[in-house]
Amino acid sequence: MGQQKMWSLPFVLLLVWCGLLTVAMVVISVAQLTARPNTQDSTKENDMHQNPESLIASPNPTAGRNFSLIHLTMIDSKLTLKEDSTLASASRSLALINNSVHINSDGFYHFYAHVTFGKSQLGTRSVTLIRNAMPGQWAEKRLSEGVSWGGEKDGSISVSRTIRCRKGYSLRLEISPNNTLRQSERYTYWGLFLLTY
Repeated sequence: MGQQKMWSLPFVLLLVWCGLLTVAMVVISVAQLTARPNTQDSTKENDMHQNPESLIASPNPTAGRNFSLIHLTMIDSKLTLKEDSTLASASRSLALINNSVHINSDGFYHFYAHVTFGKSQLGTRSVTLIRNAMPGQWAEKRLSEGVSWGGEKDGSISVSRTIRCRKGYSLRLEISPNNTLRQSERYTYWGLFLLTY
């Protein structure tokens, strides 16, 4: 018997296309970050004339910086989230409340998730980022999803996407099936970080 093709041509083209889109997304993000006008310099000059105390360095080196990132891991079979303690106090525009990430600043955010599953008899596995409903303002919406078939083996799903969020959004991650998760910081985690306002 002849050797079967490992990958079909359409699959290889899909991989190349996804790679090109990923590179384009990174290039656009970097271009937007570097092209932003630096209005903070002129504000600092005005502050120095009006408030001489602003010349004294803050004892907290992160004070005044707007770090906007959150990194979460699963800590039990109920999918309880744990925020990375080294980043918890730094994020000003993202907060973990009731197992959902709440957005406190408008902007473009990069979402990432990596979920590792153990063996299961169920064939389909999925990882879905959902924007929670806000009564009277917006309905629940599926923002990104990764699906895998063939659940009889160990496997993982990685999902990544840049999304535009408004202040007041609340996001959660749904994982199905959740009874075969590997609950370790190395195997199952997700998060968001602000790219630009």
